[in-house]
Amino acid sequence: MEQIANTRSHLPLRLAHQLNVDLRFSTREDLAQSDMQVYLTGLLARINALADSVRQTYLETV
Repeated sequence: MEQIANTRSHLPLRLAHQLNVDLRFSTREDLAQSDMQVYLTGLLARINALADSVRQTYLETV
């Protein structure tokens, strides 16, 4: 995404980086302490928000 960034790319880049950091640095203990359904529902919501942001920023006409 950084290679095709434009002046409106801030939001999708931020969402992608936040998701990447959270996934990379989550531990098994973090997952064990959370309700798995709540965790996965939240993860899917974040992925959908990123997808919508990418679509709006890079794929829709201005």
